[in-house]
Amino acid sequence: MNEEFLKTKNKISVVEVTVVSVLSFGIVFYAPFFMGFIRNFYVRLAVRPLFYVVLAVIPFIAGKITDNQLGPLIFKKEDILKQLAAGLYVFSISAMVLTAVSLMVGDYKYFLIGPKQTNIVLIIYNIFFYILFVGMGEEILFRGYFMQRIEAVSGSKKISVLLSSVIFGLWHFPGGRTSSRYSSPHLWEPFTE
Repeated sequence: MNEEFLKTKNKISVVEVTVVSVLSFGIVFYAPFFMGFIRNFYVRLAVRPLFYVVLAVIPFIAGKITDNQLGPLIFKKEDILKQLAAGLYVFSISAMVLTAVSLMVGDYKYFLIGPKQTNIVLIIYNIFFYILFVGMGEEILFRGYFMQRIEAVSGSKKISVLLSSVIFGLWHFPGGRTSSRYSSPHLWEPFTE
């Protein structure tokens, strides 16, 4: 009976992850379309973070519906310095490697750095937007929700890290910066005047 209960719970978790994935990808895919209807620049600035709030709330709603609550999503206090150091190290190495590779294959500097921003209000807005909304929203969704659910279903931390990383990569692929030269700005790109 206990084994049957676990199989049922795993099936529910797989369906839940699928629904959350489809909803999340749908929001990011269609957000630029909806933002295109908003002509007022300041209204766009106000509405844009709401998409990430919705992305962060979806996993909690799904967990509430399936009675499968999320575990802790924040840093462990005892390891915070190690976590910050590891994060800074991984960021530094990956940023250097990815920037060097991009420049070697012929990407434009503009593609890597983006437009020069001179409006201090937009600089501050973009900093807070990326830290508070993009960073937190994606961490809750990928490092929190997907990793926990995949680990619960697979029983393996390694598989959960691998699959959540693949999902994270796919998340950025279809609407990534490569297509931004030819279409409307995407949800996570910096606002410019």
